[in-house]
Amino acid sequence: MIPRSEVQRLAHRLKMNELILEKDYVLTWILLGIADSVLYPLLAFKGGTALKKIYFHNYRFSEDLDFTVLEKVESNDLISGLERVIFDLSKSQGFQFAIP
Repeated sequence: MIPRSEVQRLAHRLKMNELILEKDYVLTWILLGIADSVLYPLLAFKGGTALKKIYFHNYRFSEDLDFTVLEKVESNDLISGLERVIFDLSKSQGFQFAIP
């Protein structure tokens, strides 16, 4: 996990809210987790976060991840894959996730 002092330093340098910066950090790790999982060939990343991460680095910060499913897949398989990504990130990065 990124130290609080680093979040504060980067937020000040980038002139952005600390919570948004921290969310962006976690979303980036989730994307890396998906890219390294069985979900990778099944999902196409799209939306505001995709625009910012891939094409327009100065684009507005988006706080969600949008995907299109590329192949027919059972929803339980998608859920299991996402749960695996979250579990692995919790172990490797010390993240704590709450899914409402």
